Amino acid sequence: MWHTMRKLRLPAKASRYLAVLIGLGAVIGGVYLWHRQASRGLIELAGPPGPPTSSAAQTAQVATYETFQIAIPQGWQRVPEHEGGESGVLLYLRGPLLDGQPLVIAAEVYPVAKGVTLAGFVNSFTAEWPLERLPVQRDVELCGQPAQAITFTNADGDNLVLFCLYKQQAHVIVMVAPAQTLPTHAKLFHEVLAGLQLYE
Repeated sequence: MWHTMRKLRLPAKASRYLAVLIGLGAVIGGVYLWHRQASRGLIELAGPPGPPTSSAAQTAQVATYETFQIAIPQGWQRVPEHEGGESGVLLYLRGPLLDGQPLVIAAEVYPVAKGVTLAGFVNSFTAEWPLERLPVQRDVELCGQPAQAITFTNADGDNLVLFCLYKQQAHVIVMVAPAQTLPTHAKLFHEVLAGLQLYE
């Protein structure tokens, strides 16, 4: 999954890693429901930046990085073989099975030059995505920070990609659910996001 997302920015390899986007129209209706949940604080509930002292962090396995930590709730498992290496993935989580396909979350962090805006980074990151039409995009908040969410469907299923700039680094979180199920299972993704904490 994440290898597909990362390769989207490489024009020479994009066609080998990304299937033709399908069913975007069907997802848009479902995404409306997810947007309503997001506007009610689905993403914001990750909490503002602060020290790594959340109650979730004290009761779950915690993955710690330079600018953030995330408490991994029950039902989610790290997959070390998909982390690091050429893919650049910092954290790869496999969640509950739905219709024989696990929910997946992957996180990656990129350094950004001073003056780069969130919109500028998102445009650069997605510039080589071979999309026939623009994906659904929305301004949200992640841990109290401005963020953007992009939703689309490809061969992997429903993709929700969160972008957030924090401390001169771009945090990219990809969440994948079986096709046309993202709104139904957004709460399961939220359980993981609720354990995310940015360091002050």
